[in-house]
Amino acid sequence: MITAAGLIGLGALPAYFLHRLLTVFKVMRYGLKAEAECVEVQVSSGREDTSYHHVFEFDAADGRRIRFSEDVSQGIQRGYRTVAHYHPANPERTATIASREDLAPILLPAFGLLVTGSLWIAFLPAAFS
Repeated sequence: MITAAGLIGLGALPAYFLHRLLTVFKVMRYGLKAEAECVEVQVSSGREDTSYHHVFEFDAADGRRIRFSEDVSQGIQRGYRTVAHYHPANPERTATIASREDLAPILLPAFGLLVTGSLWIAFLPAAFS
């Protein structure tokens, strides 16, 4: 039997991934652009793999210096310059470097949505039995 808290948690993950995916698509199409630079690469090693977490900075149209993190291709090093897309009302939460050259910011939430959405659909009947 799945508890109510488990069902809510299971439902929150696909919602998060869907929201992030739609945000990335929206800012790529309608958002503002700015030149961004990778200012930090954080490497963490697990038992079986190594993950890379990238931190980027750019100057928003209103003059603020925006810092955001995104999981992208592991070949990106500190100093790498690219284009950031963002919504001017909330650049900290909407910024992305997703592009045709780097699909990771699109593929990661899409994969997360696929996996968690599938789990949600699989376990939904069990919650009501």
